Amino acid sequence: MSKHADKQTKCAEHGIWTSVPTPPPAGQQSLDFSAIDSDENQRIISSGKMSFAMVGCSGDPDTQTNTEAVARAITADNETSFFFHLGDIIYLEKGSDATTDGSEAGDTPVLWNTQFYAPYMNYPKRIVSIPGNHDGKVLADNQLP
Repeated sequence: MSKHADKQTKCAEHGIWTSVPTPPPAGQQSLDFSAIDSDENQRIISSGKMSFAMVGCSGDPDTQTNTEAVARAITADNETSFFFHLGDIIYLEKGSDATTDGSEAGDTPVLWNTQFYAPYMNYPKRIVSIPGNHDGKVLADNQLP
């Protein structure tokens, strides 16, 4: 990676990568959306229409400006059935194990509160997500953060 590209990212790669999950057991059923939001599922079936917001890499340890703008836009759209987050919800401050809000690497509740829950607290529908590499790493001593 070039020095220029490195300066453009807020991504702080700390910890040890975990292995790729094994495939689900044979015969496992796919997710039934009615189990997540039965009212919205019925609306989708009745209308024949489903739309959703999809975002990834929403955390930012330096500024929440972009995250808050995206959250406002998603919240203002009353037509979405749900919000699908593609992972990387929280980030540490680049080049350290601390964040600009004073929390440490092991203090993930603060990171979740400031970088995800606060910006999306007004979203009225369900949020479905998958973990990103920042949301599922372990520390060097093989302990969860």
